[in-house]
Amino acid sequence: MSSLVKLLDKTTLKNGTLADVTAGKFFWADFNRPTAPELAVVSKTVGLSVNELEELMRVTQRPIVYRLGAFSVIVFSAPLSGDEHHSTRPLVAFVPESHKHLITLHYDHSGAVERLSDVPKDRLPELTRDGTIGLMVAIFGDATNEYYSVVDTISDQLENVEKRMFDYKHSNSVMKETLEVKKSLIYMHKSMVANREVVNALQKQFGDKLSTDAAEQLRDMAMDMTQLTEMVTTYRDILTSTIEIHLTAISNNLNVIMKKVTSWGALILVPSLIAGIFGMNFHHIPTLDSPAGFYVSLVLMVASVSMLAWFFKRRDWL
Repeated sequence: MSSLVKLLDKTTLKNGTLADVTAGKFFWADFNRPTAPELAVVSKTVGLSVNELEELMRVTQRPIVYRLGAFSVIVFSAPLSGDEHHSTRPLVAFVPESHKHLITLHYDHSGAVERLSDVPKDRLPELTRDGTIGLMVAIFGDATNEYYSVVDTISDQLENVEKRMFDYKHSNSVMKETLEVKKSLIYMHKSMVANREVVNALQKQFGDKLSTDAAEQLRDMAMDMTQLTEMVTTYRDILTSTIEIHLTAISNNLNVIMKKVTSWGALILVPSLIAGIFGMNFHHIPTLDSPAGFYVSLVLMVASVSMLAWFFKRRDWL
């Protein structure tokens, strides 16, 4: 739980207080896991109830852009920093028509917000040239770049899954890891597609009000989202093929095992059949009264088993 209020001018980014949010100054206020008093201040400023603000920050909230009185409400899906499951969380931004304020809300740590709060002084004039819209675009642009790191991590996990594709002994762990990667790809794809629509909406709404650099950054974000979406789609196709190959390999391995078990059963069956014949209760069985009868039966057993073993080995059934 932390809040960040920055007072802006053309060359400096100074620390402010919660009171500055209601004072009408040129500010950027960021609230991570906002408290009840902080939500009350934001609610009074933007004209949304506390419950509606909390709803915008829910995990299930999809990225969206809409007008609310004098404010534009933008919900952007950002990767959750340090999350091994690669989930995303809403990053909510409020920008007034005057472009003098920027309020951002989120329930989890945001690497993009943290990096921008320590922006070098020489970049500040560039970011504030269009008012707080430039800051908002910079935050969303940084969050977009974080997706590349997440996709690279998923790519490494996918490569590890491919290496273990024929690991029959640990099939359960392989499938568990595979499904985790697939779930991450589904979440990423869902967020990226929605974010791309948000970026397109920002271009339409603020395109004529942005400087050349900020407008170009928005276009880059749209291109990045398209490329990331295509990468994730490709990885999903690869992963689906990997799962099918893994299941096919397991099925083939099971068939090989069953073939070998059946072959060993046949080897045991033949001497059992010979022993059963000589053990039948009949008086006239050849060699039954002969001193060599026992050895003849053993020779028949060994010969038949040897011939079958040779035949199965030649067919690669043993």
